[in-house]
Amino acid sequence: MPSNSPVRLAVAAIVLLIATASARADKCTGAKLKAVGKKESGLLGCQAKVAKTGDSSGLSACEQKVSGKFSAAFVKAGSCVGDQTECEDLADSCESSVAGAFIDTLPIKCEGAKRKAAGKLASGELGCYAKAAAKTLPVGSTCITKATGKFSAAMTKAGACPDGGSPQALVEDHCVQPAVTTDSGGMVTDVCPTTPITTTTTTETTSTTTTTTDPCQVCGCSTPTNCGACGNVCPGYQQPNDNVTCDAMQTCTFSCQGENYDVDGNPGDGCEVADSPQGNHTGSTPASAGPFSDCDGGMSVTLFSGTLPSDQRVHENPAVVGFDPISGSAPDWVSITPTTSVFCQSDIVATLNVMGSAFPGCYKLTVITDKVMYSCQTDVMSGSCTINHTGGGQFSDGTSVLFEISKTCSTAQTESVGYDVVGHF
Repeated sequence: MPSNSPVRLAVAAIVLLIATASARADKCTGAKLKAVGKKESGLLGCQAKVAKTGDSSGLSACEQKVSGKFSAAFVKAGSCVGDQTECEDLADSCESSVAGAFIDTLPIKCEGAKRKAAGKLASGELGCYAKAAAKTLPVGSTCITKATGKFSAAMTKAGACPDGGSPQALVEDHCVQPAVTTDSGGMVTDVCPTTPITTTTTTETTSTTTTTTDPCQVCGCSTPTNCGACGNVCPGYQQPNDNVTCDAMQTCTFSCQGENYDVDGNPGDGCEVADSPQGNHTGSTPASAGPFSDCDGGMSVTLFSGTLPSDQRVHENPAVVGFDPISGSAPDWVSITPTTSVFCQSDIVATLNVMGSAFPGCYKLTVITDKVMYSCQTDVMSGSCTINHTGGGQFSDGTSVLFEISKTCSTAQTESVGYDVVGHF
């Protein structure tokens, strides 16, 4: 039979077509995996900018830009395993899982560096699978080791800040493994797979097997953007100065960062009111005011002023030293050391004026010296009260006079008020 018989030529053509189609499919699979890795890296890059600057106003635009590039790359890859919507959702879940674990009081460069490193790890490992798929080879351990080594070095360089405790496992569990399936030999077999759950119902005479897909096996249902159900975003997520998590019971939690208060009770705008001054909420850490003299001729002046916000939230990351959970506020302490003279008397005259309060009778002024302690409760109508002790001898020369401004009502009455203390020595 001639070597170029029609039968042999037809067989050769079919083999060539199959090989070409297989090669195209493998390149397509690799391109899709690469696109997923780039999207995850891009999204976490957006989150890194938020962590570094503390400004989330540009986050949505950044995410949309990344998603646009992903869509273009996915379409260009061609037709092969891997559903675009599934891959989109997996990348979004990766972003929320990592950002939810790598969180601290913002801005903080450490968290920015760690989020960026997590994105590079996801992109690096998926890049290893992509190269292997494109060449129809099993994924190489050397490539994966190189990616994890760079990640470890970047995390060490970033410094100490929250990262979920096991950051590499977190990234691999939420960003890499859900996006790729391999067989026992390490060959890529699927991209962004859905995981079926098989349930069997048996009666005396019949056995029925039903296969369904549990959405939580795709999104995890344990992140602030997928808490308890896919797409369920926790109230207040990524709003200013709050802490939002999805706990072990798949329930959203909300708290305020440090001295920021959710006065309006609306998680949608975060913890919107900052206390001022800050850090002066115990008698051992008062703010300083002055100088003032006891030779003031009995003329009262404004000694100091501030704000006193209150809410019904837990305050953490960092906690507020001196915070009173009963009133939902932290008292302000101020220290003044009056200059004294043998020709003048040491008096205590002080009036607390509370402004902008719906509950004007809920505040208290306390004055403490080395000799005496006085207090007064604000009037329910005027929001003011006065301590008036003249005649001298109220404090010793060279000693400090401590003032405490506190809220006495419960968290049933939350608000942010301004105040000043007017008086003389």
